[in-house]
Amino acid sequence: DAEVVVVGSGAAGCAAALGAVQRGARRVVMLEKAAKYLGGTTRKAGGGWVWFPNNEHLRKAGVSTPPQQVLELMEAVAYPHGAADPQDLDLLRAFAFESEGVLQNLTQLEGFGVTPSKVRDSADAEKIAPLLKSRGTPGDHEVLSEWIPSYCCDHPLDTCPTGRVLQVNGGTSKAMLACVKQAGVEARE
Repeated sequence: DAEVVVVGSGAAGCAAALGAVQRGARRVVMLEKAAKYLGGTTRKAGGGWVWFPNNEHLRKAGVSTPPQQVLELMEAVAYPHGAADPQDLDLLRAFAFESEGVLQNLTQLEGFGVTPSKVRDSADAEKIAPLLKSRGTPGDHEVLSEWIPSYCCDHPLDTCPTGRVLQVNGGTSKAMLACVKQAGVEARE
């Protein structure tokens, strides 16, 4: 009786269910094998932070990285010795070119908000300012210096080593599941 069945209730499953609804599916069912862990692997992993190389907070601070440059950074980090798998490259390319739109779409839904993760210790705080300067990062360095370094901030291709790690208000799983419920998706064991 469902038009679309999604297997799994983690971030990917929720995104697939939301995508189906937004593309016109009227009856979407999301299946989860472990009812105790609605939210899937994302919930088990804590699901507090997400990495979006381009986002509204960076844009407000005067930073935008071309998607091709994001792709080159991700490829270099994922495959430091080259020889990237073509299918992996397709996924990296899709993320580099589409992730900003996905984030904008999610943040328009009630219950899904993100904020840049703030610096939590002096080691991170001391690391950021020199990185911003040495990379020639454009934008408001005072604002950018308040945010934690990205996981790949030490890589020379990372021209904006901060502001890409975002904290999902309430946690990724909780926020995604709230959006799915709001969209009328039925979750089943």
